[in-house]
Amino acid sequence: NHNQSFSRCLNSFVNKFDVTLITLFILPDIYREAHINTARAIAMGAIIKELL
Repeated sequence: NHNQSFSRCLNSFVNKFDVTLITLFILPDIYREAHINTARAIAMGAIIKELL
């Protein structure tokens, strides 16, 4: 019984770890995309302001 609860605890830890890893892999991409889009929007705004 003790062994069972230990393995359950280990399972939940591994699941959390997986989620953390996935998040660490996916987030930078999203962050980079947002960064590029923001920079693009600012550049477009500056260009439009120059044209007007």
